[in-house]
Amino acid sequence: LSIAMIDMDEYKFEQVLAKSIIHFGFEETVINMLYPFLKRVGLMWQTGVVSPAQEHFISNLIRQKFFVAIDGLVDTRNNQAMDFAFFLPEGELHELGLLFFCYLTKKRGHYVYYLGQSMPLNDLIEMARKCNLDYLVTSFSSNINDVDTGEYVRKLAAQLTDKILIIGGAQIAGEFGKIPGNVRIVDSVESYKAYLDQLNTLVGLRHPRKFSEQSAN
Repeated sequence: LSIAMIDMDEYKFEQVLAKSIIHFGFEETVINMLYPFLKRVGLMWQTGVVSPAQEHFISNLIRQKFFVAIDGLVDTRNNQAMDFAFFLPEGELHELGLLFFCYLTKKRGHYVYYLGQSMPLNDLIEMARKCNLDYLVTSFSSNINDVDTGEYVRKLAAQLTDKILIIGGAQIAGEFGKIPGNVRIVDSVESYKAYLDQLNTLVGLRHPRKFSEQSAN
């Protein structure tokens, strides 16, 4: 993958990725191959080993694969499914991790809205109310200028008290004093998968799609 990035060789990228997906599946390929590779890309970019053009080239190839994988999942929504919206705050552009969370959620039978990068806060709140969402999922991976991450999350949580907000990303650590009651912090793919598995166990026991926040803890 590193050679494919440096040479900007899409064919080589496709060969490596397809071979892994055939042997291990998409989910395991992302966790065990693409995530470690992307960490290496970050280090290579910071040290000047690769150019911004090479980093953008490989990141966008991976981004395309996420969209194809999400679109390829069969919609098995039923009465126990929840409505999830995935978004990035204004100024936040690093969406690969969020796309994978979206994939994991749809794969586990829930309905997803993918809102993408740099979502205005007021429009997000209006959409969440209009669509009667259950969950909003976001990530803070960049140090966004003039944005107090903790204050942003507290404001969103206060405006959407009947929704559960799932927050991840490198910039979220240490941003809160007291975490709002409807906010969940996930610090890894494994913790998000565990949360989804717990959620599916809970809603599988209940006919109504809505259930209490206390039950989701």
